[in-house]
Order: sequence, then structure tokens, then C-alpha cells
Amino acid sequence: MNNPRLAAIQLDTIAQEVNRNVYKALNWARAALEAGARYVFFHEGLTADYFPTPMIHGRPLDRWEVYGFHHLAKQYDSSYSLRLKLHR
Repeated sequence: MNNPRLAAIQLDTIAQEVNRNVYKALNWARAALEAGARYVFFHEGLTADYFPTPMIHGRPLDRWEVYGFHHLAKQYDSSYSLRLKLHR
């Protein structure tokens, strides 16, 4: 690959609306891929939000969101970076 195209997407997310935020992210990802991006990077907090207890609002890896990004990655031969928030 001589000239990889990157897309960095910072969304205006809504607190405690993870489904809406991820749906919006999938739409923006598709738009970036259709514009020629091969790698799409999203900001932290997209799937877990900014909460003192993010795992209540976060998502396990076997949810539709992960499958949605996986499907886009296969469809467009692309890669994603979704920063996961881990707390101890």
C-alpha cells in the first residue's frame, strides 16, 4: 500500500446514549470508507462514555456494535481503532 488514507473521527456524543453514539459512528465510518479511507480512528469513550462506572453503560465484545464495525471492515477491506476504556 503506497498511500494509505486515514480518517480520524471525533464525534459529538451524548452522555448515556451509547446506542445512538455508535450508530452515528457507524454512519461516519461508512462515509469515510466511501471517501477512500482504509483506516478509521475514533475517540475514547465512544462505547463506554465518560462515567464513574463505565461498565454499566459500556458494551461487551459480542454486541451488535462490534459486529457492525467488523462487517464494515470486511466490506471495505479496512481497519478500525475503537479505544476501549478499562477500569480497575
